[in-house]
Amino acid sequence: MKIYLLRHTTADDDRRDSYGGIADDPLVDEGRDYAVKIGKILASAGGGIKAIYTSPYRRAKETADLVGKALNVSVTDIYNLRERNSYGVLSGIEKETAKTMFPEISARVKRMKELGTKPSASVESLPGAEIYLDLLLRIRAAFDQIFRESKMAGYDKVAIVTHGGLAWGFFNDIT
Repeated sequence: MKIYLLRHTTADDDRRDSYGGIADDPLVDEGRDYAVKIGKILASAGGGIKAIYTSPYRRAKETADLVGKALNVSVTDIYNLRERNSYGVLSGIEKETAKTMFPEISARVKRMKELGTKPSASVESLPGAEIYLDLLLRIRAAFDQIFRESKMAGYDKVAIVTHGGLAWGFFNDIT
């Protein structure tokens, strides 16, 4: 089976300079336009994608729906494709506000970034964040479900729309 793994396009949390993670932000206009463009590129390439599986978070679902419309294929939500809650209590909070509300945690995130470690790619968890091993188990469960459902339906090519943290975990510790 061939899988096209896509990260959702630009969402509102990117524009507001806030901590994403499990924040359920919609796409911005630029993100919607880019998702349509991706769909057209995949359609014109004759990729033969039979289905799209997506995270239920709005930014991924909107991306998947727009790509799916261009490809004329169904979109199925897979709960385990959701983004890692890598920011814990900081999720959805603008970074400047977080410095006041959670100064110690904000400083910890800053130190991690200075060391070249993104919280979404770290095995170290922030307060309230998902443990990295739990993310890996979730990724495995999501892909097992996709393989099983795709095989039953006879799909040889599918697309998956998810998030950066999930993709990072998949490529670094699952494959």
